[in-house]
Amino acid sequence: MAETTLRRRLFEEAQVNGGSWHQAGNLPARVVDFMWNALDLHFPGGPNLTVETGCGLSTILLGSRSRKHICFTLGEGDDSLVRVRGSSLFRSEATHFVLGPSQATLHDLRTHIQNAGAASGQTIDFALIDGAHAYPFPELDYWHIYPHLSHWGLLAIDDVHIPTIKRLYEFLREDAMYDFYALVENTAFFVRNAKPTFDPYGDGWDLQGFNRKALGWEPLA
Repeated sequence: MAETTLRRRLFEEAQVNGGSWHQAGNLPARVVDFMWNALDLHFPGGPNLTVETGCGLSTILLGSRSRKHICFTLGEGDDSLVRVRGSSLFRSEATHFVLGPSQATLHDLRTHIQNAGAASGQTIDFALIDGAHAYPFPELDYWHIYPHLSHWGLLAIDDVHIPTIKRLYEFLREDAMYDFYALVENTAFFVRNAKPTFDPYGDGWDLQGFNRKALGWEPLA
C-alpha cells in the first residue's frame, strides 16, 4: 500500500472511530497525523527501530514506517491486539510482539531487540509509552526504555492528563536529556538530545532539573 494511502486511511480510522477503534481507546487523529509528520521530519529514510508499550493504530503506523518495530502489549483483556492483527493496514513482517505486562517483559528489552532482528547494539529511534497507566507503571516503562534511546530520537508519552502520567511529563519537561517538542491533545513528544544518559543505577537526584526547580535552585549549565 502506498504511504500516502496508508496515512489517509489511518487518519480516517482514528477520526471516524474516535476513541473506540478498540476497547482501550486509541490515539486521536491529530496525534496519529503528528506522529507521521514527526517521523518524516526526523527520519527521512525511516527509523531503524521503534518501540511502544500498548497496542493500536500506533502499532500499524510504526510497523509501516520502521525497519523493525517492537510492540509490548498485554495481549488479553481488550481487543487491541486482535484489531491490529486483523487490520488490512497492518504490516506484520516488520512488527515483533512481546506479550504480557510490560512490567514483567521490558526488563529484557535488549534481548527482545535482538529477537526482533535488529542489529546488535541498535538504539531506539522512536518510543511511545502508552501501556499500563496506573502508578508507577509508566515510570517503569520509561526507566527500562530511556537508556536505549538514540541521540536525537523521539520519545512520546500518551495520556498526560492522567495525574500520575502528568507528573512524568512534568519531569521530562525539566530533564536535561530532552528538548520538549510538542503537546498534541494528551500526547507529549520530546527529542532526546546529546546530553549524557542519566545513570539508571545511580542517584544524583540533585542534578535533575525537576528537583532543582522544585527546590528553587539554579539550573545546571
